[in-house]
Amino acid sequence: MSDTVKKLLLLVKDETCKAVVTDCARQLDIQIEYTSPDRGLPGDLEKQGFIAFFFDPELFEEDTITYINNIRRNISRIPVIPILSNKNQAPALIQAGAWNCFIRPLDPDDLLYQLAKLIAERSDVYNPFSVRYEERKIVIPNDFSLVVQVVKNLVYNSLPVEENSKYQVILGLNEIINNAIEHGNLGISYEEKRNALKHAAFFKLAWERANREPFKSRVVTIKTKVFPSICKVEYVVMDEGNGFNWKKLPDPKNKINVLNRNGRGIMIAKYIFDEVHFNEKGNKATLIYYTHKKK
Repeated sequence: MSDTVKKLLLLVKDETCKAVVTDCARQLDIQIEYTSPDRGLPGDLEKQGFIAFFFDPELFEEDTITYINNIRRNISRIPVIPILSNKNQAPALIQAGAWNCFIRPLDPDDLLYQLAKLIAERSDVYNPFSVRYEERKIVIPNDFSLVVQVVKNLVYNSLPVEENSKYQVILGLNEIINNAIEHGNLGISYEEKRNALKHAAFFKLAWERANREPFKSRVVTIKTKVFPSICKVEYVVMDEGNGFNWKKLPDPKNKINVLNRNGRGIMIAKYIFDEVHFNEKGNKATLIYYTHKKK
C-alpha cells in the first residue's frame, strides 16, 4: 500500500450516510471512492491504498453473512464494515468477519475514531509463528492515545502474517485495555461514564482523574504469549484498580448489549476471542485466541 494515499471504498445509497462518511474521511485526508452493486469491487484494493470497505447490506438480496464470506475471499486483508439500520445483526456479522459494524444514523465522533484506528493499523510485521515461543510485556500509563499504537504492535507481532482476523483481535484487545484504564485505574464507574458521555464530558473526567493521585501512578500491564505449536495466542491485561464483579456481567448473547457506547468492551471481546477469563478480583483479563490456521 502507498505510504501517502489512503482510500475508502463506499457502497451506500443513503445520502445522509454518504455525507457523514465523506466529511469524516476528508478530515483524515482519506479519499472516497464510490461503487455500486452492479459495478462490484475493484481489483487489488490493498495495492491501491484502500483501508476499508463500507457497505449497506440492504442494497443486496443476498444474505449479509454470505456476502461478507464471499468478498473476504478476495479482500482478506481489507476491513469489511457494514452500515446497519438494526444493531441486532451486528454480533453475527462480526463473527462472520466484519471488522466492526456502524448503526444509522452515524455518530461522526465514533466514525472519526474508528477511521483513525484503521489508518494506524496499516503495516507489515514479521511472522511470530516462525519461532517456538514468544513472550512480551508492555507497561503503559493511563494515556488513551497510546492504546491503539500498543495494541496494533502487539497483535501484528503475535498473530501469523497470513491470519485474516487481526482487525477483530485489535478491536477486542483495544476495548479491554481501554476498560482497564477507564474503569480500573481511573475508577470511573459505568454510571459516571454514561452521564459524562451524555454531557460530552467524558475526556474531561478521564483527564482530571489521570492527573491526580492515586490514579496518576497506576499503570496497565499487557503480556502476550505465543504458542505456535498449538496455534494459540494469549493476551493478559492487568490494571491496578479495585476490580469488578465479572460474575454479574450483562449477558453477552443479548444482542442489544453489543454496540452500546458504554459497557460494550467485554461483550465485543467475548465474541472475538475463543476464551475470556478474569481473576477473582476482576483486575486481570486473560484473552485467548486460536489462529484459524490450526489444523
